[in-house]
This record gives sequence, C-alpha cells and structure tokens, in this order.
Amino acid sequence: MESTNYNDDFAIPVLTAGDSFVLGYTDETKGIYPASKQCPVIIFDDFTTSFHWVDFVFKVKSSAMKLLTIKDESQATLRFLYFAMKCIPFEPSQHARHWIQSYSKFKVPIPPLPVQLEVVRILDKLTTLEAELEAELEGRKTQYEYYRNKLLNFKEKVL
Repeated sequence: MESTNYNDDFAIPVLTAGDSFVLGYTDETKGIYPASKQCPVIIFDDFTTSFHWVDFVFKVKSSAMKLLTIKDESQATLRFLYFAMKCIPFEPSQHARHWIQSYSKFKVPIPPLPVQLEVVRILDKLTTLEAELEAELEGRKTQYEYYRNKLLNFKEKVL
C-alpha cells in the first residue's frame, strides 16, 4: 500500500506529471526512480499529456505516469526531444490514456546531433533568462504594491 504521509522533512519528492508536479516528500524506499543530471527522465501524464523534465531522484506516484528515456543516445538527446514535445499541438479531448493511443505516434524531425545540442543550448539559455525575468517582474510587482499601498494610504492624515 502506498503511503500519502508526506512531510517536508523527508528527502525524496513525490511527483505527478500534472500541474502540481511535487505532491510532497516521502521517506519510502519502494517505487523510487534514480534520475540524475547524468540520467534524466521526462515524466508524462498519460491522461492530461502534461510532462516535466526531471533530473533528480523521485518517488513515482501514479500508474498513469510514463517515464520517458532515450533508447539510442547516438541519434537523439532527451533534452532535444523534451523541447520538441513542447511544440506538439495536442489537446486531449477525452479522459483516456493518450500515450499509446496518440502521443507516442507523433513524428519528431531529428536533426544531426550537433544541431540538436545547439538547439538545446540556446533553448536552455532562453529558459534561464525567462526564469530570471519572471523573478525580476515578480519583485517589481511586490515593490510597486508596497509603494502604492504606502503612498495611497488614506487612513493617515495628510497635512
């Protein structure tokens, strides 16, 4: 029986491929996937087709989660395929298992390995820049709200 006794003091994240991604943390030892920076995996939700890049050890939560890896690393990189999957315009219209029925049948053009590596380098850089810009924007919003509330506080008397 799988536990749902999650605790932030535990070390291993329990993942779902859905939007919530990290459900909590566990101390369980069964169902642990040993992903790492050297051996990453894409987790794919069979029902929603949501997916995430994972390069750390985690607990598999759902039987609907597919763990995608590369069969032949001399032909393609997993990171390239991850970015290619982001470009597949598929919206599930029914509650069904989509990997075998639909998603795994999409054809992805595979350029030569040096081209894949350059695409990944550029997209990783842009992903990092996007995260930095989002953090900056969030900081600016917080700053704006602080000064707006401070300057437009009508509870204090103005002389």
